[in-house]
Amino acid sequence: MTPFEAILAECRDNEHLASSDALTSHFIRERCRVTISECLATVSRRTVAEPIRLYDVIVIDPPWPMQKIEHDVRPNQSRFDYPTMSEDELNALTLPENTNCHVWLWTTDKFMQMAKRLLEHWSLRYVGIFSMA
Repeated sequence: MTPFEAILAECRDNEHLASSDALTSHFIRERCRVTISECLATVSRRTVAEPIRLYDVIVIDPPWPMQKIEHDVRPNQSRFDYPTMSEDELNALTLPENTNCHVWLWTTDKFMQMAKRLLEHWSLRYVGIFSMA
């Protein structure tokens, strides 16, 4: 049983929670927020191992500095379950790139300009967009 399923079961088992959809929604949202916060705390304490070699191809899916929008219809998504990074933090990353390395950088349209600045900062040449339509 997932943590979210456990929360739903707890709501069903407690009549005073199940009697009001609004209260149940609020309860679930708050429990999910606490669970995600606890998870984020453990992620931020982890250390990342330095790469031990250089690579010819690197695929990057950066944790762009976006904000999650809270929705009542999907309360389990009020926050990301991973920490995001600022542009300065992303710039501080060092790529383990070999000579003539190909870098695939995932982004959304919202962060396209930041992605181009990031590539420039890393001294990489922007070639183009690959889109799945």
